[in-house]
Amino acid sequence: MKNTKKYFPLLLGLTILLFTLTVLPVSAASSPGKIQKLKTGVTTHNSINLSWKSQSSISGYQVYRSSAYDGKYKLLMTIHPQIHAFCNRNLKSGTEYYYKVRSFTGSGKNIRYGKFSNILAAHTKAATKKAVPTTWVNIRKHAGTKHPVITSIGPGTSVSVICTTQDKSGNSWRRIQCSVNGKTIKGYIRSNLLKETKKTNKTGTVTAYLLNIRKYPDAASTIIGTLNRGQKVTILGTKKGSSGKTWYYIRYTKNGRTKKGYASTKYIKIS
Repeated sequence: MKNTKKYFPLLLGLTILLFTLTVLPVSAASSPGKIQKLKTGVTTHNSINLSWKSQSSISGYQVYRSSAYDGKYKLLMTIHPQIHAFCNRNLKSGTEYYYKVRSFTGSGKNIRYGKFSNILAAHTKAATKKAVPTTWVNIRKHAGTKHPVITSIGPGTSVSVICTTQDKSGNSWRRIQCSVNGKTIKGYIRSNLLKETKKTNKTGTVTAYLLNIRKYPDAASTIIGTLNRGQKVTILGTKKGSSGKTWYYIRYTKNGRTKKGYASTKYIKIS
């Protein structure tokens, strides 16, 4: 009896410890936290770079992607815990994709996942195009008729098309930018409600007796051709030279050959 009383406190302590380890739930703190600061890095015509704030004491990261903001997200890649960046390659030019990332600890049946980051919309590069609505249209916060309307614009309103995307049903949309009442608006419009407009280049006439056409917008640049007074040219754009003077980038035809180069704006009159 004396020996039992001596070891009773020790036995009670071991029993309580065993009960705690086997019965009580594991603390939620053992699960990773939500990924923060998911952002876009360098993008090209067929790739998008992502990065996020690193976490400690984790087993890795998972990167998910969808073709629609509220569509189905699929696992793209599992990333090493010491790397908090990812380059998504072989993408379509001028297309928007949607990403979210989460971290995890453990392996097999003992994996614990953290909360997903906020959704990040990112698009590959492409030349910006101009378009106009064919009717009154709603500009929405995301691609899809169930998303909030930012504002509405009428037919003929000029918009800049940033990229192409789709809603969760697979319908094509355009991410656009335009000016409404002096404010810059960005949002989404159904593709079939927009009509692309072609850029028209201006025509100019040479006013100098003999005009030098140069390789670059600089008076010291190599002369690649000459034009006579009255020659018609197409204005492709303008650019400031190293001296601060403005030059026209022109296209012209001479002796049956079409060429391009720079000419001083001082000697070309816009038709």
